[in-house]
Amino acid sequence: MISDQEGVTTSHAMMMTPGVMKKHTVVFQDAYPMENKILIKNSRLFMLNMPSLIEKFFNMFLSYLDEQYKTMIKILPKGDYKALKAELGEDILPAEYGGKNGSVEDIKDFWKEEITKHADYLKKQPTYKTNESLRPGKPKTSSDLFGSCNIM
Repeated sequence: MISDQEGVTTSHAMMMTPGVMKKHTVVFQDAYPMENKILIKNSRLFMLNMPSLIEKFFNMFLSYLDEQYKTMIKILPKGDYKALKAELGEDILPAEYGGKNGSVEDIKDFWKEEITKHADYLKKQPTYKTNESLRPGKPKTSSDLFGSCNIM
């Protein structure tokens, strides 16, 4: 996954309260189905064009993660896409990141078209639910997952 942080400002960083960071941590490392060590080893989140202040906030988020998840995240220096090209290849990357796969705008247009083509299928997805009564153990509440984060 590639996350371009171009345009992220201090006001965005100020939204990352300790409680919000805790929730992001739980979602990232506990909610995603990443039990498979091979999947973890081969997964990447490339963070691009991150302003230095935002990087400081992001590093606080990283400090909450288990070590295996920290290795998935690569923060690349602003405008330096060499590591991205080396790991993913030019054929898959858009031109803005040094690749040969059209522009970001072209890729966005493609996916907008795909969403339209599969609209019926996508609209049905929220109707699928788990039967929590079948889950072993005590049901978890948001407090179990996120704790309480009251800062006075």
